[in-house]
Amino acid sequence: MNPEAFPIADAPSLRRRPGAVTVSLDGEALTLGGFVIGKAGKFDEPRAAALLAAAYGAALSPSALAYLRGAVRKRREGEIPLALTYLALAGLPPLADPAAALERLSKSDALMEAGVAPSAIVAALAPRHVDLARAYNPDQPRVPAGNGEISGQWTSGDAGGATSGARREGATPAGQTAQTPAVQSTPAVDNSTDWTQYFSLIGAAQAAQRGGRPFNGRGPNDQHQNGVNQAIQDYRNAGFEIPSDSATNVTIDGFATPRVYDFVAHDPVTGVYFGVEVKTTMYDTIFFDRSQVEKDVALYQVGGGYAPAIKQSVTRVAYETYCTGCRFFNFRTIYLADRLYQAGIAITPHSRP
Repeated sequence: MNPEAFPIADAPSLRRRPGAVTVSLDGEALTLGGFVIGKAGKFDEPRAAALLAAAYGAALSPSALAYLRGAVRKRREGEIPLALTYLALAGLPPLADPAAALERLSKSDALMEAGVAPSAIVAALAPRHVDLARAYNPDQPRVPAGNGEISGQWTSGDAGGATSGARREGATPAGQTAQTPAVQSTPAVDNSTDWTQYFSLIGAAQAAQRGGRPFNGRGPNDQHQNGVNQAIQDYRNAGFEIPSDSATNVTIDGFATPRVYDFVAHDPVTGVYFGVEVKTTMYDTIFFDRSQVEKDVALYQVGGGYAPAIKQSVTRVAYETYCTGCRFFNFRTIYLADRLYQAGIAITPHSRP
C-alpha cells in the first residue's frame, strides 16, 4: 500500500486544546470525533487498531488497545467509573488536527470495507509514524492475573533504573511533538533503603488546601515538586505559557476558601487559563480529594474562578498524575474521577516525572 494515501505529517503535534477531539465513550460505543471505533459485544481489535493508527499517525501499544477494550466492556456492564478509568489509562491524547485525522480515519475505514487488511494500513503508516508505545522490555512488570482483560499486559511500572530522570524510550508526552528532546528531570524516586519517606505524599498546594504543613518530610515534598516541575516543562514544550509556576489561589463563587492549584498555564492561542493539579505517588494509587473536585466542578459550572496572583480568570482545570508502580486510580475515590470526567476535566496519567 502506498503510504502517501495518508497525508500524515512527519511529526504531528500532540498539543492539547480545550474541547479537543479525543477517544471517548458514547453510550456503549467507543468513538473518536463521532466516528464509531468499536462497540460493546463487537470490539474488532485489528480494525480499531488500524483506525486509531490512521487518526493518530501511530501504531498503538497492545496495552492501550487492551485498556480500550476493557473500557467498552465495563461500560456495557454498567461500571462507568471503571470504564472511564480504563479509557484514561489508554493514554491517547486529543487529536492535533481533527479534520485531517478524521479524514484519514474515514479513508482507512473505506479501504477496509473494500477488503484491505487492517495490518496493511498499520504497515503503511509505520515508516512515518510517531511511536506512542514504550520500547519492549521483557523484564517490565505485568498486571497480575485476576485483573480482567488487562491481565498479563505490560504495566507502566519502572522500578528498575528508577534513579534515571530520563523518559522511557519512544514515549511522547501529551502536548509535546516527537521532535522535542526529552526533558531530563531530577530523579523522582530512588532505590535507597529510605523508601518509607515517600508515603503520605503532601504537596504545597494540597497542604495549603488543608491548612496544614506543606510536606511531611524531605522525600514527599521532593517527589511532588519533581512532578510539578516536569508538568510545567511539558506544558512549556507544548507552547503554553506559565504565568504562575507555584501554588496559586483561585477564588470560586460559593466557597469560603480558595482552590489551590499547583501552577497555572496559559494557552496563548485561545487565551484560556488552566489551573493544573499535579498528583504524585510511588508504589501506590492516586487519591482524589473531594474538596478539590467539588471546587473544580463548580469552577466549570460558574464559568471560572479568579486568580489574584496573576489577575486573571481561570476557566479550565487539568490533572497531571505521576506514579511509579501504580496501575489504577484509588477505587475508594474513583467516583471523584467520574465527576471530573463528567465535567469535562482532563486527567492525564504519566508513569513518573
